[in-house]
Amino acid sequence: MSVPEIKRCAAESCVCEVERADAVSSEGSLYCSERCADGRGCDHAGCNCGEFPTAEPPTTPRGHTAR
Repeated sequence: MSVPEIKRCAAESCVCEVERADAVSSEGSLYCSERCADGRGCDHAGCNCGEFPTAEPPTTPRGHTAR
């Protein structure tokens, strides 16, 4: 019995980990889902990368970073 190789999703804002065999491969990187590979963020429980699919969080009208 072999131990599965676990990788972190390549999307910067995603915290998901995925078995290499189940990962979605795109442009040489491994992602937890098609949505993350497409840059839309996943919808997995415990991960909120789908709320902010880019690495930049939203800003308020005055230019302050939202918290």
